[in-house]
Amino acid sequence: MPIANHYLQTAELILAGYTGQSPFAFTIKQFFSGQKKYGSRDRKAIAQLCYSYFRLGKAWPDMPVDQKIIAAFFLCQRQPHVVLQQLQPQLNTAVEFGLNEKLSLLESEFNLKENLLPESFAAEIFPWQKLLSNGIDAPDFSLSHLQQPHFFLRSRPGKMPIILKQLSAQNIVPIAVKNDSIALQNGLAIDKIIDLNAMAVVQDLSSQQVGEIVATIFLQEKFAPKNMWDCCAASGGKSIMLHDLFPNIQLTVSDIRQSILQNLQTRFSAAGIKNYQAFIADLTKNQNEYSRVKSTFQLIVADVPCTGSGTWARTPEQLFFFDPDSISGFAKRQLEISKNVINQLEVGGYFIYITCSVFLQENEQVVAEMLTQQDLQLVDQQAIFGADLHADSMFVAIIKKIKLN
Repeated sequence: MPIANHYLQTAELILAGYTGQSPFAFTIKQFFSGQKKYGSRDRKAIAQLCYSYFRLGKAWPDMPVDQKIIAAFFLCQRQPHVVLQQLQPQLNTAVEFGLNEKLSLLESEFNLKENLLPESFAAEIFPWQKLLSNGIDAPDFSLSHLQQPHFFLRSRPGKMPIILKQLSAQNIVPIAVKNDSIALQNGLAIDKIIDLNAMAVVQDLSSQQVGEIVATIFLQEKFAPKNMWDCCAASGGKSIMLHDLFPNIQLTVSDIRQSILQNLQTRFSAAGIKNYQAFIADLTKNQNEYSRVKSTFQLIVADVPCTGSGTWARTPEQLFFFDPDSISGFAKRQLEISKNVINQLEVGGYFIYITCSVFLQENEQVVAEMLTQQDLQLVDQQAIFGADLHADSMFVAIIKKIKLN
C-alpha cells in the first residue's frame, strides 16, 4: 500500500477521536508521542492532511471523510505534492490551477453539486458572512482559511539591520519587509536565529497595525501618555509595542491567571522592561483591587477575550467546530470588562478596545453600547482586514473620556 494511503488512514483515525475541546496541535502531538514509528516527514504529512480538512470549515458536511481530506488537501496546495500524487494523481497535476478550475475538477471527481462558484463555496466554508464587521470582505476572508497566514516579526527600535543580517547569515530571505515588520515562512526555529523580545517580537501584522493606528492618532491628538494599564495583557506583546512607542510610560499589567503573568514576566525580562506593576484580576467583576495599583490611568488597553475568529486561518479547527451562539456570550463579557476598567480612566485619557474577532456583535456593537456612557467619545474604530496580506484580521476602537459640562 502506498505510504500516502497509510497517511490518509492515520489522519482519519486522529480526526475521528478529536472533539475540538483542546487545541488540535496539542492533540496531534499527544498522538505522535505514543506512536514512535512516525518520523518527522510522516508527522508533517499527516498533520497537513488533518489541518486541510479543518480548513474547509462548514463546507461539504456530508462528504465521506477520506474524500473530504483529499479534496481539502488539493484545494490548500499551491504546488505538486508527493502525497497528493499517490492519493489522486489527476488532482496533483492541477494544484496550480485557479479556484474556479479546482472546484470544477472536484465536482467531476467527487460528484459535488454542479456550478459551484468561489463565492458560494466561500459562504459554505464560513456561513456567518452577514455577521461580519464593516470593512471585512466576506468572500476573501472566507477563502483565506484555505491558507496558513505568514509568520510575522516586529523589529524593536533600531534592531532591523541586525535582524536582517542574522536572517541572511542563515540564508533566510524574508517574504516581505516593511517599516518594522518582517514576514517569514512558517516553521522557522526563529528563537535559535535571533534574540526574541530583545531584538524582535513575534507579532502578527494586523496587531502591529494597531500600534501604527494608535501612534498616528495620538500624534494628531498631541497626546503622550505617562501611564498605561494593559488590563488583558496575556503574554504582553501589545505592552512591549506601546512601551517601544512611549519608552517612558509607566506600565501596569493584569490578567486573570498567574500562569499568564509568569509568561509575561519572562518576556518582559528578555525585552529589558523592568519597571512595571502586575496583578491578577477577573475584570468581569468590579473590584476595589483595580485601584490598589493606581487610582486612574491616562491610557487603558483592553485586548479582550473573544471568539478569535480573525485568527482561525492559523487554528482552523476552531472554524470547523464553531458555534455562532457563543458570540453573544463573548460580547456580554467584553462589555462587562470594558465598562469596569473605564472607571479607572482619567478624564482626557484614552481607552483602546481590541479584539481579534471579525464579528460585528463583538466589535462595533460593543463599542456602541459603551458609548451610551455620556462621558465617552469615539475617536476612531476600524476593522483591520489582514487576509489580503496573509495576516490575521482584527478590530480596534479608540475612545476618549471627556469632561462633561
